[in-house]
Amino acid sequence: MQAFGAGGGNPLSALLGDQADLGSMIKFAGLLQKAGAEADPRCDLLLALKPFLRKERKARVDEAAKILKLLRLAQALRGGF
Repeated sequence: MQAFGAGGGNPLSALLGDQADLGSMIKFAGLLQKAGAEADPRCDLLLALKPFLRKERKARVDEAAKILKLLRLAQALRGGF
């Protein structure tokens, strides 16, 4: 029985290649924390407008906020590794 995907390897190794040592994991965790801690004025604006929107648009604002967070994470990963 394989625990992680078809290769049976560590999922972190799939992200980081063969360099999935403790130092890389610490660096990765730091980048995740940094990307999540920074305030994004675009996301703040969307969330501030949310109470004034219809139900359908509120769901779209939630999706847009998630996309902005993913973009911020991608930028942190691109610059950090």
